[in-house]
Formats: sequence, structure tokens, C-alpha cells
Amino acid sequence: MTTLFSRCALTSSVALALLAACGGSQPPISTPGAVPQSRTVTGRADHSRSWMLPEARADDLVYTNDGVNVYVLSFPQGKLVGTLAGFDGAYGECSDESGDIWITNTSPPEVIEYAHGSTTPKTMLPLNAGAEPSGCALDPISGNLAVTIYYPSAIAIFPNASGTARYYSDPDIGGWGFCAYDRNGDLFAESKRSQLAELPVGGGSLQTISLDKEIGVGSIQWVGSYLAVASSPGGPPRAHKRRTRLHLGSYRHHHCENSIAQRAGPRSAS
Repeated sequence: MTTLFSRCALTSSVALALLAACGGSQPPISTPGAVPQSRTVTGRADHSRSWMLPEARADDLVYTNDGVNVYVLSFPQGKLVGTLAGFDGAYGECSDESGDIWITNTSPPEVIEYAHGSTTPKTMLPLNAGAEPSGCALDPISGNLAVTIYYPSAIAIFPNASGTARYYSDPDIGGWGFCAYDRNGDLFAESKRSQLAELPVGGGSLQTISLDKEIGVGSIQWVGSYLAVASSPGGPPRAHKRRTRLHLGSYRHHHCENSIAQRAGPRSAS
């Protein structure tokens, strides 16, 4: 098996695991904020209907969702090997270096961690009441977990994917869509106002990036030395596919579909 990594994977229109990545110039406002500490998952969500084939733990997996269920497919075979149930407004997914998957959920607002190929929630990190999270990303350097929040517009950073989040916001940027880290630990995110922004590693404020085309809220992901950007006009795409090629100043450009699922590799090679 290959080692864990994140990549763009084309899936059916039900795939809504939308990720992000990019960088910039206009300094905004950084707003620290606190949320409750992480807690064991004992909330009202019913995850008892989840199931997983035993062989899933040893496979590379693709996670994709329809808002209520998260479907787990083997990669590259595309076989359905499991379903994670009990979500209300699941939207974005991201994975860490060990193959664990994180899923953003709207009601209640939170991000939930599952071990690779597992059906049992491992960790829940709650977000502020009323938050509508979009995407998430894990920093390969520090292990920090970033969560983009569509409304009220903010980016939450959980140090080492645990504990208390710090919130970053910019009054000139509204409706954060999706986010991703590059291999240096810089965080990139995009918004419904066709804006890209960067939170440089060690930085305390967001920096906007000028583009020569509108992107809407699609998806973004750092792929090797490339910034992959997918566009969907009019807000977060639900089941809409569209290819868009963007010129990102000094950044390279790359094609990517809107329907992206997060690939999580097994914990060890076999």
C-alpha cells in the first residue's frame, strides 16, 4: 500500500469533500477566540448505523458525503467498503498523516475525527454556536487543524488538532469556503467573494491574493508544486461540476474537478 497523502480524486456528483489551498497581500484582522475543550463523542448524533468492511483498514480509502452519510470507497477500485452515518450537514473532509479522517458537521457545529477505516468517532472538536463549517485541512508540519467557517465568516485553528481554537477573520472577506496547507505549513483558503487568502506559517493575520478571474466558492488543494483550484459560481457547490483554469499570479495553475474526495492511506504499508 502507498503511504498516506491527500490528492484530488474524481468521484460521482455526490462527492462533496471540498478542500482548499492558496496565498496573498492585504493584511486583515486576526481575531482570537475560544471554544470549549475537545471532548469524547457522546452527543446527540446517532452513529450506530455506521458500518465498515474489515479489509477497509488495510486499504487506501476515499471519503465522500451527501450531507447525512459519509461514504467510504476503496482506492483505486472504487468499491463501497463502508458508510459513516449520523451526520446533519456534513460537508468537508481532510486526513492526517496517520490516515485518520476529519469531517466537518453543521448541526451541531463541530469537526469529528475517525481512525482510518473505523466507524467509531474518535474525537470531536466543537465550534462556536451557530457556525456553519465548510472545509478543513491538517498542517503536515505542526499537526494543526484548520476549519473554514462559511458563516459567520472565520477560520478556526486547533493547535495540534486538539484543545482550544483560535479564530481568524477579515471584515473584507466573507463566507470562507475551503482550505489547505502547503508542504511548508502555510494555510490557504478561499471565499464566496472570489477571494483567496493566505495565513503564512507563524503569521498572525490573513493576507489576500489577487486573481485575474472570479472563482466563486469551489475547492482548492495544494498538489506537489501546484495550486489546484475548482470553481463553482454562487456559493458552495452541492452536486455541481465545473472545470476552471485560473492564473494565480506567480502561482502555477492546475485543473481539478469540483467533486473531490479526501484520500486517506492505511496506517502502515503492506
